[in-house]
Amino acid sequence: MKNNGNELNHPGQPLPEPEVLTFPCPPGIHPDTPLRLSKAVVIAFPDGSLKPSTLMTEHQRGNLELEKIGGRWFVTLRAINEMRKKCRVVVNRPGSGSESEQVVRPYTSSSTEAERSARAAALMRAERLKKRSRAT
Repeated sequence: MKNNGNELNHPGQPLPEPEVLTFPCPPGIHPDTPLRLSKAVVIAFPDGSLKPSTLMTEHQRGNLELEKIGGRWFVTLRAINEMRKKCRVVVNRPGSGSESEQVVRPYTSSSTEAERSARAAALMRAERLKKRSRAT
């Protein structure tokens, strides 16, 4: 008997929903099939926007799980899907009518931000010193 997903596996427990990849798998390749990086990149990014070296970089950053078998690197389409979730950029926007919660700021490196803040503090100190000094 086929299970249409609405039936129960155990009393009171629905069957888990199958995971859907964000890209189609070619025939004979499943989400957990180990693929060479060059093959996986063609399947997961058919527009050619990424190279195998990009996957290796994401692995080194801790965003992608790879397997090394016989001196060769392999990845699954499921692992690429998980990497994409980790790399997703979420923009924090204030809720309607509440502008004081979070403000969207453009990306700046922390060193640039620290320099700007140090400069602003120095300028404020200089202004205070100018106001304190009296003409003689």
